[in-house]
Formats: sequence, structure tokens, C-alpha cells
Amino acid sequence: MEPVLVACPLPNAIIMPSNSLVIFTDLDGTLIQHADYSYNAARPLLKKLQSLAIPLILASSKTRAEIEVYRKRMDIKDPFIVENGGAVFVPRGYFRSMGHRAIIKDDYECLELGKPYTELVAIFNTLKKRLKLNMIGFHQMDVAKIMEMTGLSVEEAARASQREYDEPFVIVGTDSLVHLATLKEMAKQQRCKILKGGRFYHLIGSSNKGRAVRILTQLYRESYGITKSLGLGDSENDLTLLANVDVPILVQKADGSYDPKILEKLPQVMKAPAPGPEGWALSLTEQLHRL
Repeated sequence: MEPVLVACPLPNAIIMPSNSLVIFTDLDGTLIQHADYSYNAARPLLKKLQSLAIPLILASSKTRAEIEVYRKRMDIKDPFIVENGGAVFVPRGYFRSMGHRAIIKDDYECLELGKPYTELVAIFNTLKKRLKLNMIGFHQMDVAKIMEMTGLSVEEAARASQREYDEPFVIVGTDSLVHLATLKEMAKQQRCKILKGGRFYHLIGSSNKGRAVRILTQLYRESYGITKSLGLGDSENDLTLLANVDVPILVQKADGSYDPKILEKLPQVMKAPAPGPEGWALSLTEQLHRL
């Protein structure tokens, strides 16, 4: 059951745009480059969105610690969604009420939607033992190993390791991929899901980006009259995000292809004309011109 939400005004410092739009976006491979994590092609449009006071909700498999860095770099002060929908973090005071399930975490009001990380690690180890699969989870990787597998710096890899609601993992050896369907079924029996991201598989609880998107959309609609939502993503773990916005946009992968599962499930999805932040900026600019 989703939390009860109460309408409330934005703080005086935040001015809502007349077009009443809220944007939800994935990070890796969408707003930032998959290879080097840059987002130069999106910088001008990020400034434009700020000048229009259009809320930009980062929704990622990344941890709170990681997303906080990007919010600071991009000067974003809106809520954000962490670890594939594991939780919604809202700056304290942004909404007057978040409902009875909200808890205070540092400077945020937080709605926890996923399983705690300790439970996910226990489930991961059980699945690994039962299937005798050569799987390596984030909890088994030190910072150096995370750096090797992601290209992150020491500081970035340390922030990536601060998991709260999602266990990324890899399956070593192509032979193990034949067991993926069985692995997914066994995870389902534990009230969990396995998603495929850009670099890793992810073991999560029953939460997803889409549920978090619905909650925030409801808050914006009831509180401020926002009538339209737009979402951008590039991979399978963005499917629920794209399925729960009015205007879904699928960003190209680095090789120019589009995620086949999203194309199958959302045949009406709009296709960005380029990969990463370039495609993000081009497709989003086109949509803003239509408003």
C-alpha cells in the first residue's frame, strides 16, 4: 500500500513554471556518459531547466551518497530516487507533508520502499549457494575492485559501496547466464526482483523506479497542479520509470541501439536521436519546444 500524501505548497524560494512539467531521469547512460560519467552536452539545458524552475528528479541505481554529488554539481535541489526505487529522498521542507511513512534521514524526509540492504545480502548469499552460481555481489567487493569494474575514482567507488536498498552483482562466466531465469524465479519467491542495468544485475525488493515516480507525481499534482510528467532512460531498469510518465523517452545506448525489452514493452516510447547526454538534451529540448 502506498503512503497517504497530503497536498502542500512549495517553499517560497521555489517558483513553479506555468507549463506544470516534472521531469524524471536516469543517470548512467542517459544524463551522464556510460564510459566516463561526463555530461557536458547536457549542461546548457540543465541551466535552462533551472531558469524555468522545472523540477528534475534524478532516478538511478546509484546510492544516496553518489546522487548527492551529482545534485551538487548540477545545482539540483529537487527530490531524488535512489537504488532503483529503493527510497525517495525529499529535502526537508520541500513538501509540507510526506505522509505517515516518511522518516527523517539527515537533511531529508525519506520514504523507504525497498528491502534493507542487510536482508538483500542475506537473500543474495542464499540464492548463490542454492544455485551454485559464480556470482559476485557489491558486498564482496572492496573499493579497488569496484574501481576496476566501473572506472570510478577511489572516492566515487567508496560512495558507490554505501548501499542501502540494492545489491548490484555480476555473474562470472557465460555458462552461468543460462541459469538467469531460474535465478529470477527464486528471487521472486523471496519477494525480490533481479534487474539488468548498464554494468550490473541488481537484486532489489518489491520496489521499483515506477512506484517512486507515481508517489512523487502524486505529490506534485496534488500540491502544485503539475499536469504533465516526462521521463528519460536507456536500459531495462528504467522500464517502470518510462511506463509511469506521460512522455517516455528512450535514450540510445553507446553503440546506437535501443534497449529491446523497453521497445517491446513500450512500443509508443519516443527515441532519442543520440546516446547519453547528447540524446538526452536533444530529445528533451524538442519536447520543451512543444509545450
